[in-house]
Amino acid sequence: MDIDPPHAAGKRRSKRPLLRIPIRVEGKNAGGQSFFEDTHTLVINRNGGRICLQALLRVGDIIRITNHSTHKTCPFRVVVSLERSYGPKPEWGVECLHPETNFWGVYFPEQREEKKVAAALDVLLQCCACHTREMTQLPLEKYRELNERAQLRRPCSQCQRTTDWRIGFVEILQKEAAASTRAGGGSEVIPPAERERRQTQRFVAMLPLRVRNREGRETLATTENLSKTGLCFISDMAMEEGDPIFLTVAPGGIDPSQEITARIAWRRPVGTSGKFFFGVRLVAAE
Repeated sequence: MDIDPPHAAGKRRSKRPLLRIPIRVEGKNAGGQSFFEDTHTLVINRNGGRICLQALLRVGDIIRITNHSTHKTCPFRVVVSLERSYGPKPEWGVECLHPETNFWGVYFPEQREEKKVAAALDVLLQCCACHTREMTQLPLEKYRELNERAQLRRPCSQCQRTTDWRIGFVEILQKEAAASTRAGGGSEVIPPAERERRQTQRFVAMLPLRVRNREGRETLATTENLSKTGLCFISDMAMEEGDPIFLTVAPGGIDPSQEITARIAWRRPVGTSGKFFFGVRLVAAE
């Protein structure tokens, strides 16, 4: 199962969804040679993100990144060299020098000090009309509606009207990137072949998760991305590839009586924290 590992947990100024946005990076490498490289993001937030890049950089370097989904180009500063948690390529933390441009094309609502809505779930949504993406909190009953109907009616600031929204996928493909720049056009029509492909596409939904291993030990986690065949989370529980586990998604919320049998498909360490990224495949999908 091809599920990419998620971002590290922790308190941040904005949510940091795992999103693969196709980009081009240009600049000078650590040896002073000019380069350009087509690659993708791993994790984004309002002001920057984590990217994979074969070219070797130095902290403090200024690079130019072109977002193929918005066709915007902005200067970025390299702020940190990161451990390779997501794959074989070097990984870099970068900061956008013009954050007001909404470079990623994803809206992150401002964090407010007011009391949060009880049982709210963090979900990436996309407007079916203009393809605007927004990281938002959905009350549990709204998430149920989204789950049942595959779309949700809500206001769109770009369309300036109420439109249909669907859940946003982790990967923005090149043909979807081109579509995201078109305004209007009504609700999306999905051909049968495309609908079948999306059966296993991962989407961004941060749902509370209870994990139980075969010895009966339990722990709480949060999904980072999921699909109809599996999901991904971080935990310090001792589990190996191939181990059976038992999952309850949003315990006490969506359906507390339904425990799902799954199997560990892969695991990768989260730096030196003692925790692991776990990719899980549902047994019913095997």
